[in-house]
Amino acid sequence: MPYPTMDTRPASPKQVAFATRLTTERAMQLDAARLGSLSAASAYIDELMRLPRPTVRTATPADRGIVPGMYRLANGDIFKVQASREDKTRLYAKALTPIGGRRLTETDETVAFEFTYAAGAIHQLTAADRMSVDDAKAFGLKFGVCCVCGKTLTDAKSVARGIGPVCAGKV
Repeated sequence: MPYPTMDTRPASPKQVAFATRLTTERAMQLDAARLGSLSAASAYIDELMRLPRPTVRTATPADRGIVPGMYRLANGDIFKVQASREDKTRLYAKALTPIGGRRLTETDETVAFEFTYAAGAIHQLTAADRMSVDDAKAFGLKFGVCCVCGKTLTDAKSVARGIGPVCAGKV
């Protein structure tokens, strides 16, 4: 048991937030009285850290119906889901993000984008977020990218359809 201290500084907001998260993970009630000072909060957090976390198996992206392809969230964010090179069963998401390069669309609009890894984004996506055929067509016209695999489209017919010839043969 640690020696009592005369620390009168209140627990930091980060300590309170962390203790709250730890108690929530462990299905416990937060003991706000233990957060009276910096040192008391630190001791409380140490105790919480030593408690076991309940093991809950979360559904994998594949279990939730996520497959490689293009997804759009309700807020408009676009993601490309693809399989890992090392393990084809592991999926991850890349976000469509602006870059310094430029490309002209069919309406002479200049766009600049690339797909960059978005940590944890795969867990936000649902099967319902997958782009529809109409979305794919609009996406292909605007960005020149296949809505299934995310590769750059070069053929005018493929761009108009929003899907490349290889992926069109698979769907």
